[in-house]
Amino acid sequence: MASPTELRQWLGLANYLHKYTKDYAGLIQPLSSLLKKDATWLWRPEHQAAFDSVKKSLASTPILMLPDDSKPFHVVCDASDFAIGCALKQFDDEGRERVVSYQSRQMKP
Repeated sequence: MASPTELRQWLGLANYLHKYTKDYAGLIQPLSSLLKKDATWLWRPEHQAAFDSVKKSLASTPILMLPDDSKPFHVVCDASDFAIGCALKQFDDEGRERVVSYQSRQMKP
């Protein structure tokens, strides 16, 4: 990535598609740290790895189920030191657990 401006633009697009990506906030955490007010712009291997992980996740076919209001929903949550995430799920007609939507958020110190 050449500049903070390019990273912000790319993350803007990725944020639009984040509901298709499990643990999105955790994946982008190294990239977000580059955009903090006092951060020095230095693209390191961990930033490239995070960028590649998000890109791969967004390029993968999402296996999301359309919500069915006649069936119960359940939520699965997870947290780390820097992000929280959850998945809204339902069981399909064959009894398989399927994801309806992913959500995640970075936590601020």
